[in-house]
Amino acid sequence: MHFKKRTVVLFVAIICQFSFASIGENFQKAGLEILGHGNLYWPNFNASNFSASVAGGLEFFLIDNFSAYFSVGYGLTNYGTPVHDISGDLGAAYYFVPNPQNSVGPVHELSLGISNVFTFDESSNAYSLYLTPRYSFLYFLTDHIAPEVSVSPSFLLSNGKDAFGSLSVYFGFRFFLPNKDKVLIPLK
Repeated sequence: MHFKKRTVVLFVAIICQFSFASIGENFQKAGLEILGHGNLYWPNFNASNFSASVAGGLEFFLIDNFSAYFSVGYGLTNYGTPVHDISGDLGAAYYFVPNPQNSVGPVHELSLGISNVFTFDESSNAYSLYLTPRYSFLYFLTDHIAPEVSVSPSFLLSNGKDAFGSLSVYFGFRFFLPNKDKVLIPLK
């Protein structure tokens, strides 16, 4: 019983720490962001042909509104033969916050990254390196939670199994942990 009370008190303390904040606090130096997104594609609504992917990652704000990120992902494409993709992304992002004092509202992100993709199926495998610019539209539902819609073209930098880039649309959620009280990472 004592453990349950401690857990409830800790949960309430965390919620209070992050309550009554503004959107702008999320993008200050040394804040963190947890992200997750995915996409699903059915050409001609044919259930036997599809492409799906999921990814998750972290961002760290180096200075206000500017972050470095990394993410990992898994994808499956089936156009007759299943093909699996494992990816890792590194990059940087800049956020445009129109109304930083609000607790809900829109935010725009522009980012540029490098994506390493390892593709394999029953008989072969390949490695590809892509340049991946991205535009994301986030809408904060609370001061720290925002669903996102992202559009990301990819441009092939290395010669892999396929010679074409792609255009992806992702849907996901982001959770922000601001460092307004320098609790996460002490700053001088």
